[in-house]
Amino acid sequence: YEIVGTGYLARSATFLLLILIGGSIVLRRVAQRLALSQREILVIFALLLTMAALPGQEFSQHVYLNLLGLSYYATPDIAPPDLYLDVLNPALVPSLDRTAPVIRWAYEGKPPGVPVPYGAWLPTLLVWTPFWLALYWTLACWSLLFFPRWEEHEKLVFPLTAVPLELVEGLPARVPPVLTNKLFWIGFSLTAVLYVLKGLHTYFPVVPDLNLQRDLGNVFAGGPGVVYNRLLLHIYPEMIGIAYLLSAEVGFSIVFFYHFRLFQHFIRLAVGLRDNPRYFFDGQTLGSYFALAGALLWSARDYLAAVAERALGSRRRPLPGDAVGHPYSLAFWGFLGGLLFLLVWCCQMGMSLTWA
Repeated sequence: YEIVGTGYLARSATFLLLILIGGSIVLRRVAQRLALSQREILVIFALLLTMAALPGQEFSQHVYLNLLGLSYYATPDIAPPDLYLDVLNPALVPSLDRTAPVIRWAYEGKPPGVPVPYGAWLPTLLVWTPFWLALYWTLACWSLLFFPRWEEHEKLVFPLTAVPLELVEGLPARVPPVLTNKLFWIGFSLTAVLYVLKGLHTYFPVVPDLNLQRDLGNVFAGGPGVVYNRLLLHIYPEMIGIAYLLSAEVGFSIVFFYHFRLFQHFIRLAVGLRDNPRYFFDGQTLGSYFALAGALLWSARDYLAAVAERALGSRRRPLPGDAVGHPYSLAFWGFLGGLLFLLVWCCQMGMSLTWA
């Protein structure tokens, strides 16, 4: 609740989307030519969602702090400096000195009246920006490459698109039907009240806190059953809404594999394995990603062969998306070009080609 403005879900962006829709409805009555079309509103929504997910989530909460942490946590008791600092390219971080103001102040606080050392970040950002642009370009081309197959053959539902499409239906000619639905406004009001109260409590502690992030507490005093202690009972209205839009198989998998992970931990303790289970589960997760990627590529092998033939101009087998002129060549060559750039960049920064 405290980071409602960031994240991969359309929380903050949906609020601004409602403002855009309300403004468009008003403009339709006053000056119809100024009212935004469905396409214009959806483009703005996509940009807002991108801003919340990438600069807000990825960079503010992960990238910057991780880069600073490489130097700050390089201490004998956490990560000895000779573990990686000796081979780390200095251009990748603002400073290799953990006592430098740009590193230390980020974790320990900046002295009053002292300016933020933005200048120390400039060379680092100049190095990293081409990498991030190429990475997101490559991912966009990969998604563009697979989108027709995902839509027509695998029938993915794309739940994050369901809400904005429903909210702009009929614009600008008429008010979207969902906005005249009483059940919609009841659900919206209940959720909005929860977030407003949480926000007010953060700034004004006198406002009661609706603690919706509880757990079961300590149910088992010992034995393998301790893995079920403090079982999470968090309530997130937006997650309930997204789960409603998911397919039954995906929704079931989310719940099942969470409890299956706990069950595996239970079995490990029951047979006497007391070591940290993190590496076991991390390896399991990595293996699952490889298996999923392999299954995806294998099931799409004929499709990818047809796309490659189309991009190379050798043959022209029919492909899903031909009716709307899907840019297969752009997606194919854009992905390969972005991948090549990322490999060259990593090698230039000191990484071996094998690991790159």
